[in-house]
Amino acid sequence: MGEVLIKGTAVHDTLASMREGRGDAALRALLASLRPEHRAALEEPILVTAWYPLDAYTALIEASILADAGDTTNFSRRAERVVEAQLTGVYRLFARLAAPEALVKRVAAAHRTYFSGTEVEVVEAQTCQARVRYRGFTGRHRVIELAIAAFYRKALELSGARDASAVFSAPISDQGPYAEVVLRWAVGKAAGPRGERPRPQVR
Repeated sequence: MGEVLIKGTAVHDTLASMREGRGDAALRALLASLRPEHRAALEEPILVTAWYPLDAYTALIEASILADAGDTTNFSRRAERVVEAQLTGVYRLFARLAAPEALVKRVAAAHRTYFSGTEVEVVEAQTCQARVRYRGFTGRHRVIELAIAAFYRKALELSGARDASAVFSAPISDQGPYAEVVLRWAVGKAAGPRGERPRPQVR
């Protein structure tokens, strides 16, 4: 496989989220801290239909985590907000799927359109558990795990699943033949006062 690229939609939304959460000056400082080729690749305006080097994107994520003293919490929360906006906007039909396992397959299909130079395969999708494999990422892309995990967790939450988790059993940093994320969740939400299951809220 050749160079791994990421769709402009993800880059645009991530920059917008960082600008909102950190402020324009802080975002400009993060971009200025990148290597010249990475900074040039992420120069705005970002075209949502264009492709951008994943190396530059992951360098920006790493810079944002470094600015948070190595704490990944803020980035993960921002990633979930971006995912929620996408799933209740452009991809709003995802959140209306009845079965979380069907949603996992849709998210994996979406990731095939998010990344160029990679392969995405759902190797298991059953009640309350799924496994998805990614081929093409290298060790320097390891922080993309945070965004992928956030995407699945938020999507499952919006589908009505609860206690959703996304853990890489084969991390990207292992540099094996593939990376694998294991998804687990509980079916439905707690019953309402009449024993009825609340419908997922689509905002």
